[in-house]
Amino acid sequence: MEQTYAKPMKIKKGVGGWTFDIINHLFMMFLVVIFIYPFLNIIAISLSSPMAITNGRVSWLPVDFNLIGYETVFGGTNRIWMAYGMTIFYAASGAFLTLLLTSMIAYTLTIRDFVFKKFLTIYLAITMFFSGGMIPTYLLMRQLSLTNTIWVMILPGTISAFNVIIFRTFFQSISTEMRESAYIDGANDMRILLQIYLPLSKALLATFGLFAVVGTWNTW
Repeated sequence: MEQTYAKPMKIKKGVGGWTFDIINHLFMMFLVVIFIYPFLNIIAISLSSPMAITNGRVSWLPVDFNLIGYETVFGGTNRIWMAYGMTIFYAASGAFLTLLLTSMIAYTLTIRDFVFKKFLTIYLAITMFFSGGMIPTYLLMRQLSLTNTIWVMILPGTISAFNVIIFRTFFQSISTEMRESAYIDGANDMRILLQIYLPLSKALLATFGLFAVVGTWNTW
């Protein structure tokens, strides 16, 4: 027997339905204009003369069209590519060191018989409420010979007490029997961290890795 399918019923819209659709479409178009305008304005500014920009005559379209800005950025020099290369290096290396060092400290704090566990926890908690400030931080960087080096942009922000506490809390949810069984099989703490804890913490690493990349990128 041939199967017959009922045709879907068409729902007729009333005046209220058509009114809602029209208002909804107009509102969405208004939002699109608001979101797109800043990008169009930036493009128009990049293609306008400095005098027109200073006088505030640039809105949607370029005024006194020119390509001087693009010639300055891309013409004959590699400064733009070097700048992007250094920024990517800072963001990638900063995120990698942040995840690695934070994971190492957090893993250490999950070990019950660690001698300095309480002291290190209190020390990290104090740093969440007190900071040295700009000048003491600069003096510290100078004493460590980090000024005028690439590491001054990476190392100071790798460890955050808040991140360590979050990592420690997550690591504590992992069964301690897995670590003990790994000890019995001859694995050391670094191998346990890299081959057991970190693979089980992919969501945590992805989240804080994104935060680290964005933070380092914006800082640089």
